[in-house]
Amino acid sequence: MKKAFLCIAFLLVFVFLASCNNLSPSPSLTLNDNEVDVFVGDDYEIDAILNNADNELIYTVVKGADYISLDGNVVTAVAEGQAVVEITVKGLNDLKKELTINVMKKVELIPQLKVQQTEIKLESKNDKVEIVAEVLNIDALVIYEIIEGSELVKLDGSVVTPSSN
Repeated sequence: MKKAFLCIAFLLVFVFLASCNNLSPSPSLTLNDNEVDVFVGDDYEIDAILNNADNELIYTVVKGADYISLDGNVVTAVAEGQAVVEITVKGLNDLKKELTINVMKKVELIPQLKVQQTEIKLESKNDKVEIVAEVLNIDALVIYEIIEGSELVKLDGSVVTPSSN
């Protein structure tokens, strides 16, 4: 009886120790984004993280190959549309993620000049008027200049005053 008990205890210890190798965490694959927006001509680096394994990641365009090009994990947007990239783990076919890429056309903004007043009136020698102007859609400096009538007015920066003549 004692011998049978020792054999059973030994088997239990052996089974327990053999199963310890299987206690390591399973490999997992994560993406920072499931869907991204990219402008035509721009690049996007897919940030896929493989945990608990050293296998190679494989990137494949599974939809919309006309809209992007793929070099490793770097996507280049080439035309407006939607594409899907599948990330798989070599040797672990059931471990995969998909990334949807929305490719949008860049909209070029046209600079515009906005002036609060298009005409000013100076009624006395002490009058002064500040011209308020701004450039929209780009960072730019507004330069003020008298085109006509410099004998009638003076310009100091953006402030107009009557000429002392």
